[in-house]
Amino acid sequence: MLDPNIMWENWKTIFLSVADFHAPERTKKVRSEYAPWITENIKQTMRRRDFLKKKAVKTGSKHFHDAYKRTRNDLNRLIKNTKAIYFTNTLNDCDNNTKKIWKTINKLTNKQSKTTVISEIQNDNQNLTKKHEIADALNSHFNEVASRLVNNMPQSSRTFESYVTRSDTQFTIQNVSLTKVYKLLSTIKTSKSVGHDRIPGKLLRDAAE
Repeated sequence: MLDPNIMWENWKTIFLSVADFHAPERTKKVRSEYAPWITENIKQTMRRRDFLKKKAVKTGSKHFHDAYKRTRNDLNRLIKNTKAIYFTNTLNDCDNNTKKIWKTINKLTNKQSKTTVISEIQNDNQNLTKKHEIADALNSHFNEVASRLVNNMPQSSRTFESYVTRSDTQFTIQNVSLTKVYKLLSTIKTSKSVGHDRIPGKLLRDAAE
């Protein structure tokens, strides 16, 4: 009898090797900053600026170099004006709510929440201030908390098997038609993130087609 786990591993190895050859993964840098004021017009101008820069570097042409500088300056002004308008409209929507205003400002300026630094803790009626002492005390606490809970639990003669209801139901793997597999692959949502198997949903759906 064939082991389904072995069959799955063999199929995954073959599929990934073919995918790596025909559709290798590419690393793409993605900006993480929150920039909702970036409009389609700004994106088009960015692409135009990048195109002219490549042309200027590749050809050394003064025409492309001057065009690149003009587009770059136009883009900077466009971003500045669009950003100012967006900030003004967004803050006006806060309706003089101070809490909402500061929350909006922190979001728009990509201000990260501050990490609380523990400078002192009390352990066994002692105040610990040194970093390694605090780390050791916290480590000891979390290492011992489970054993303390176990010691405080009432003793029982029952084993964990006694809590499980036995069943006579048998599990069998039925044959699946190619049509059903194709239908399932065709309905995969490509927006879902990749799992631990490293196989994107879009790749599976495209391969099925």
